[in-house]
Amino acid sequence: MQAVLQAARERSRGGDKPEACGRLNAYRVWGVQGTQNYYLAVRCDDNGTDLEQETFSLQSGEYFLDDFELFFPPLPGPVPGAPVTVSIGELEDQSVRYEFMVSDQGVIENGGLVSE
Repeated sequence: MQAVLQAARERSRGGDKPEACGRLNAYRVWGVQGTQNYYLAVRCDDNGTDLEQETFSLQSGEYFLDDFELFFPPLPGPVPGAPVTVSIGELEDQSVRYEFMVSDQGVIENGGLVSE
């Protein structure tokens, strides 16, 4: 999960975009509470349409505890949707979760296991 976020940040800042993309707006990464899938897409030309959407999955038995949506812009600066703490729970032990934070500048800060 963190590797996908880091790649989105780096690809956006490097200006990596599909041929169909006129002007790169951001790389969008999002996940939905209660699911184990998360998504990566490219936003271009200020039209709100996702290009080249990819789907990824957490490890078996893991799921997101909250929704999140981040937009990594092509230039260094604030990341819409951040700061955010991404929380991942386990189906087998719901008293434990893994958390990490994405700062308002898109820096991914390692978190760790949290027990209740």
